[in-house]
Amino acid sequence: MTVIRFDPYPKWKDTYLSTVANMPQLAVRVLQTCSKFASSLPQNMVDSYLQDIAGVSLVEDRELARGLLCNPEYAKNFLNLGMQEIRDIPRIHDVSTVSRCTVFFLDWLLE
Repeated sequence: MTVIRFDPYPKWKDTYLSTVANMPQLAVRVLQTCSKFASSLPQNMVDSYLQDIAGVSLVEDRELARGLLCNPEYAKNFLNLGMQEIRDIPRIHDVSTVSRCTVFFLDWLLE
């Protein structure tokens, strides 16, 4: 399954991600509440949102997206794994190992 990343507006990116990471339980509850609200809406309203605003054009894709959007357990797992990823990935990458790569490998990457 394809992973679709949410990429916030560049000016807010660090603020948004750090705020969510600093208040994980609140963020999970808010997203779960939104998911519960979406599940209480009529299916055709959620489908219209997914098609017109989110740009999900295929019926099968909308069914999958609606199932995920209206599943509070998925919302909880999505945020918990995302916050774990934020904590595990260093903010500064070690590029010293790249300097040991051969020129061929770097040329291949740039193509």
